[in-house]
Amino acid sequence: MLGPTGSLTPVQRFENAKAPVPRIAKTPVKGVGDDAVYVTTGMTTSMYVKKGSSVFQILVSGFRAEEAKTMEKTLAQDALAKL
Repeated sequence: MLGPTGSLTPVQRFENAKAPVPRIAKTPVKGVGDDAVYVTTGMTTSMYVKKGSSVFQILVSGFRAEEAKTMEKTLAQDALAKL
């Protein structure tokens, strides 16, 4: 789970992860937590997930992008079931 960084709460950090940034793709993910987004930078895609005041990030590497996204979504759903 993401913890506080400086004065930002995990939820504020999640909102920052969703904010538009040049050359970084942000893709909403349906059906995961209260809100979720894939963040793609170069060859890496990670998923940020928010449920209530809890926020976490999942990163799978070493697979093609679509495979990694599928794995990240599955892992996120498994983690959410344990919150």
